[in-house]
Amino acid sequence: ADAKAHLDAKALQKDRQALDNSFDAAKVHYTNRGPWQLPDTLAKKFDIIAKQVLAKMDKHDEYDLFAEEVTEEEAPGYHDVVANPIDFGTMLSKVEEGAYGEGSDAASVLYEDFLLCMENCAAYNDIEGEVMQEASRLFGLLPEIFAVACAAAGKSKKGRKSK
Repeated sequence: ADAKAHLDAKALQKDRQALDNSFDAAKVHYTNRGPWQLPDTLAKKFDIIAKQVLAKMDKHDEYDLFAEEVTEEEAPGYHDVVANPIDFGTMLSKVEEGAYGEGSDAASVLYEDFLLCMENCAAYNDIEGEVMQEASRLFGLLPEIFAVACAAAGKSKKGRKSK
């Protein structure tokens, strides 16, 4: 998929509004355009976009389900079920450390981490439970939040004016 498919926030919102609130529908909505790509004009703005996406997702995550690493205390047996845990806090650290790299390659890896995060949640939790309802809602918002973050980054000035 090319970058344009990921940038039309209005179309993504319309698709999201048609979802049935199930995890499977949210996953299809997230994955049907393939991993995130950045247009050339935004290739150098990955960090800004990633931080914006994570900040928005954190804000929408009202119950802090994904804010930080899941502990055995909170979720007994979680690490027996989930081999590769990931959370929004760890993802933000990876952005700040430059671990994702740059451009579309970085956007694609961030996309995969969000997918892993949601799939881990589905692997551990009851699909009919409240945690999965919330995860499905957040999962459905992700494509739109990425598109809005890209649009905002595209409007921001490239550099700061020197005084």
